[in-house]
Amino acid sequence: MKQFTQHFSIFIPNHLTTTNNESPLKNSITEYLDKTDSQSSKGKYCFSVKRNGIRKDGKQAQRSPANNQKAALLRPNLHKKVNDPTVSFCFCEDRTREKIDDEILQAWARNNSRIF
Repeated sequence: MKQFTQHFSIFIPNHLTTTNNESPLKNSITEYLDKTDSQSSKGKYCFSVKRNGIRKDGKQAQRSPANNQKAALLRPNLHKKVNDPTVSFCFCEDRTREKIDDEILQAWARNNSRIF
């Protein structure tokens, strides 16, 4: 199943052309990505970014393709600023937890010495 979802995740567009009908399409893509990526947080409201841990083989873990695609779709400006594949985006289903890009970046800067 994992190979199946990884293979077909490459066919999901990295960006959408802005139209008046994009919200239902974004919702559908987000729901699909939530179902196919068991490692990524569910939801469409971004509230943080985090450095991924070290894998069992000792290498730095990378952002999943689904997390990357969801961030590029839902938060394109933040996605461009966080140009580090070892950092993942944290999403939730609770709209009240959503943060603006500056809040997320300021929290990252407070907690980390390495800036994007």
